[in-house]
Amino acid sequence: MKILEIRPEQVICQEDNGSISTRPNSPYYSLRYFKFKNRRIGYIFSDTSYCKETFDQRIFNCWHDGKRIQLRQDLSEKLADSIKHHEAYGNIREYAELFNTAFSEIPFWDILSMYLRNINGVIRQKDGFVIYDEFRIDFKGNAWIRPQAKEPTQRERDEWNSLCIVMQGRSHAYNTEDGGFLPDEHGQMVEVNALTMTIIAKIVFLLNPNLKDAAFTGQLSKNLLLKLIEISGGEC
Repeated sequence: MKILEIRPEQVICQEDNGSISTRPNSPYYSLRYFKFKNRRIGYIFSDTSYCKETFDQRIFNCWHDGKRIQLRQDLSEKLADSIKHHEAYGNIREYAELFNTAFSEIPFWDILSMYLRNINGVIRQKDGFVIYDEFRIDFKGNAWIRPQAKEPTQRERDEWNSLCIVMQGRSHAYNTEDGGFLPDEHGQMVEVNALTMTIIAKIVFLLNPNLKDAAFTGQLSKNLLLKLIEISGGEC
């Protein structure tokens, strides 16, 4: 890729295939193009705080004080700002604040996807996970169900109603009060936040729900209840 022109709000580029494209003249793209020569961004704030862009542009693996999280595209500009702040002032305050906020409030997408990728009945979508094509858990931990008054052929694919799930305790052996531990791609146990564990707990519940729970089954149609009974091997 070759930079043709830099404007106040845009960078005009010529791609390797000869096509012309534009990028925002933003902190991330400024850092990527001018400091890292359009290579993956990698930056060390301290011995225990550093970040590395993945092969997917604007997605970063980040470490801070022994913890790890993956920041997605929507936070890449703030991460670039924290790098520029560190270069200018020599402290990691902005990076630490960004990391700690993300660690407590954002689900661990990469760990979730890896943990659930080989489980039958679970499909990863842009905004969450769909279970048995009947339930959905979004990335805020909310549970949804397809409209029960309609036949499957009458439903809109993006039509969902709220679903109430009441679980007794958490669903994973590595839980702590504020989160838990799950294996990463190398099999190493990493600390994840409470939101990540909540998402997993709800998915695990929906994969094998307690069909004697009247509060749950009362929200299901007869046909869906029969479907879940069949999936569970006829036990209810």
